Amino acid sequence: MRIVSDSVISKFESLIDLNYWNKMLGVARSSLALSLLLTLLFNTNEVLFTTGINNEVLPSLDKYPFLNLYALIENFTTVKVLSIIILMIVILGIYPRYTCVFHWWVTFSFFNTSLIIDGGDQINNILTLLLIPVCLTDQRRSHWSSPKSDADSSFYAKTIAFFSFIIIELQIAFLYFQASVGKFKVPEWGNGTAVYYWFRHQSYGMNDTLYPLVISLLKNPFIIAYTTWGVLLFELFLCSCIFFKNTKIRKTAWYLGILFHFGIIVIHGLFSFFFAMLGALTLYLAVKKAK
Repeated sequence: MRIVSDSVISKFESLIDLNYWNKMLGVARSSLALSLLLTLLFNTNEVLFTTGINNEVLPSLDKYPFLNLYALIENFTTVKVLSIIILMIVILGIYPRYTCVFHWWVTFSFFNTSLIIDGGDQINNILTLLLIPVCLTDQRRSHWSSPKSDADSSFYAKTIAFFSFIIIELQIAFLYFQASVGKFKVPEWGNGTAVYYWFRHQSYGMNDTLYPLVISLLKNPFIIAYTTWGVLLFELFLCSCIFFKNTKIRKTAWYLGILFHFGIIVIHGLFSFFFAMLGALTLYLAVKKAK
């Protein structure tokens, strides 16, 4: 019985013996922080926290008042400045095991207060929470440095990181699954015309500089149809990457995913969303590495 037990433990140890605390983790954390930082830096309090002609509609701070920084401090400017400082520290990579909780606190507070949140803010809120166990076991002074030997050899740290990344990968895989399958019920995605309408959307469509260059392509039914269905298939491909262990395939998928989301910047101008998805893709495909 003892031999069987030792064999199971040995196999589990070999399964979790990966490099979790590397520079790519730093890329992911910094990308997530930069996503919210850009939103805070380039938008006024009125844009972020009020609506209406006379700014008469304010966010309700009754939701999680004991956790929400905006409810605790009750001054949007003060919390905004504090959030910017914390996010800049996260980007610099200083002591991830200490800053991870504050990183999540800032994203959580913004997500539950701002009136203009998008999918990137929701992703930020979830992933910064799921990263806390990983970062608490990170013994490095900076997430840009190589892992220390004590963190590298800790069975408990690797176990926590292993199961944390399973949850993170499941979350991101489901995100892409829902992004693809959720579109199936929309007629324009089914008949292959959705990209045409999104490119010409009044608020989120292609900018005036780029539009004249691709107008002829938009009028080609075959290009529009294959582009529309290609988006659905590519999102399903990214979802399926959770089953791939081959490093080259995952690395290729990571580059293609970045290119895909960069295209969304070019077409729709969603900068903060790009960095949120860059962080998500990096956690999903590029952090866990064999030693």
